[in-house]
Amino acid sequence: MLKPTILSVEDLVVKYGDRPTAIDCRRHKADTRFTAVNHVSFELPTGGAVGIVGESGSGKSTILRAIMGLAPVESGNIRFDGHIINMGRFTTQPMTIQMVFQDPGTALDPMMTVGQTISEVLRVHHFVARNKVEQRVRELLDMVALPKKIYESYPRDMSGGQKQRAAIARALAFNPKVFIGDELTSALDVVVQVQVLDLLKQLRKETGMSMLIVTHNLDLVRYLCDEAVVVHHGRIAESGNVTDVFEHPQDQYSRELIAAAPKIIR
Repeated sequence: MLKPTILSVEDLVVKYGDRPTAIDCRRHKADTRFTAVNHVSFELPTGGAVGIVGESGSGKSTILRAIMGLAPVESGNIRFDGHIINMGRFTTQPMTIQMVFQDPGTALDPMMTVGQTISEVLRVHHFVARNKVEQRVRELLDMVALPKKIYESYPRDMSGGQKQRAAIARALAFNPKVFIGDELTSALDVVVQVQVLDLLKQLRKETGMSMLIVTHNLDLVRYLCDEAVVVHHGRIAESGNVTDVFEHPQDQYSRELIAAAPKIIR
């Protein structure tokens, strides 16, 4: 039985640069903008996990930025729970789709402790009663396996792996339906990478969140995801079940990408 779709990308095109003017069009001047994403379509099932892979510059991170309203959508649609969202962030999006970037520092205020940063999210959005905020923050930190002392720690006093876990805890504070990760492990050493992968797998099991993960780490996708989307020069080269794509790739680019990938988890 097919799972319902919570997020779908339909024939998405993203271009960067100045749009041709009306005069340019009348003079039949060529559109010189750079096409970063070229007619990409895929679906994220409810409770599922999809990994988008490809080399640097392939357009995979731009797809995520378009979903979050951070990249210009030239054409196509992005639907969340059946509603088109590519015309700008809709009111409930911050509570339903959360993204954690490659640099966890972007989610953590250097002038605030981790406890203060996550507490601010809970207070501003009234997720819990004010007298329950600290308790909920400590629960979130425990969910991502951070020691109790991190509540009072500043980002500058934390390791890369701890900051990544704290950023994930902040995202979880929103109780999102969709968790999006952009190169979550690329800046971490191998041991910490495996710890973060284990954490994400456990969180998916415990929360039922749908996950959309962009990475050049194919092992991450093998370990965490149900489906894989291979992106090359802004287009989808291949997509399907993770085992089918990685064990029996049909596209030449997919075969080359898989053959060149280092193995971290065996």
